Amino acid sequence: MSEPPKDQPPENEKSQQAETPAPSGTTTVPTVLGDALRAAGIDPNDPKVFRALEVTFMSISGSSSLPPAILLHQWEPLYPGITRKFVEWAEKQSAHRQTIERQRADRSEDRQDRSQAITERAMYLGLILAAVVGIWGSWIVGSVLAIVSIGGPTAATALARYTPRQKPEDKRKP
Repeated sequence: MSEPPKDQPPENEKSQQAETPAPSGTTTVPTVLGDALRAAGIDPNDPKVFRALEVTFMSISGSSSLPPAILLHQWEPLYPGITRKFVEWAEKQSAHRQTIERQRADRSEDRQDRSQAITERAMYLGLILAAVVGIWGSWIVGSVLAIVSIGGPTAATALARYTPRQKPEDKRKP
């Protein structure tokens, strides 16, 4: 393994260096990041740069229920076991959400099954009614009832759309 150049401290000493001060009223920029920004010719103390870093860190953390790993690492000396607690909490939260999603899916399937059963009964009732009307009444009305009973609203809409219409003046003639 090669040693770091003499003008740069070893990696473990870098992490112990003070962090770059940030604009007033905010937290600090990590030293390694501050050094990298300075090397690129960017001032880490510039409020606009600091805000861009905040936005970047927020996007990196994403929508996870866990805080970013760097925060957990920093909190661990202050609150021993905090990382384990966060992980346990996230696992419980995930299991809870999965249970809720499973219940929603089951209820949705139950509703769909119930809807299909009710629709089936309505279809049979409509066919019986169509047969009765067709035998003891008008075969045309019975046929329309049978089509609507099987096809439902789609068939009713199609029949209404393609049924020839009388002109208003034809309705008045006897």
